[in-house]
Amino acid sequence: MATDDATDGTLTATSEPSSTIDIYPNGDAILICGARFGNGKTTRFRVSSAAPAMGSPVMRALFKPHFKEGTDLRASEAGQSLEIAPPEDNPFAVEVICNILHLQNDKVDTSDSFSVASILEVAKASSKYGCEVALMYPARRWLNRDARTGRDHTTLFAAS
Repeated sequence: MATDDATDGTLTATSEPSSTIDIYPNGDAILICGARFGNGKTTRFRVSSAAPAMGSPVMRALFKPHFKEGTDLRASEAGQSLEIAPPEDNPFAVEVICNILHLQNDKVDTSDSFSVASILEVAKASSKYGCEVALMYPARRWLNRDARTGRDHTTLFAAS
């Protein structure tokens, strides 16, 4: 599960940099993100290209043959995963979204300890990939909480 350091608002993925988190162990794609986020370290997520394509019109288009990634996916050898690198994406947010899109809701924190900063990061990534509908139910839980400060109220408003 992704960790959320609410004390300073930083968000980190659970694994060491450049290790691979198996969202779907038999996945045919690896998302590599975080190179431009925070300390420049990357996190890799092994996924099934089918799950993000069902929940995100952006990913669905990306995996079609008229995009390089879609062509590469079809040309990749059996057992070899296609690597896609959205370096500007927050690894924490990508992990949360991938777990939801792969129906691994037990790996998603929906408690009140999920920080307001985390909610905003997931909302930004969700908007980028157009997967707001897939995140609707966890988002309701995250947004239906007591904001502790005026800044929390502002951030929750921006996330909604």
